[in-house]
Amino acid sequence: MNREQAEASVAATINRDRDPGDRFVVLSDATQEHDFGWVVFYQTEKYVETGEFAYALAGNAPYIVERSSGRILVTGTALPVEAYIASYRETGDPRNAHRNIR
Repeated sequence: MNREQAEASVAATINRDRDPGDRFVVLSDATQEHDFGWVVFYQTEKYVETGEFAYALAGNAPYIVERSSGRILVTGTALPVEAYIASYRETGDPRNAHRNIR
């Protein structure tokens, strides 16, 4: 899998069953590449087009896309994205990050 495929997979996932006027877009400039794959961020298309805060999506957790399998994993928003990445590296599941809080 390459970066374009990873971003396209996330775009398909986040837009499944959405109305065309209410779509999300991948923020390619924000995508992070790691040895395991990519961390992909997204926002509403209306916000990206207009910059109007009223259209901004809040609580949109980035996704991890595995390079080798193409598997897509949701992270979270309660912690910095680095905590979810660290949890993924340690356990294979970014959602375990909450268990590592001391």
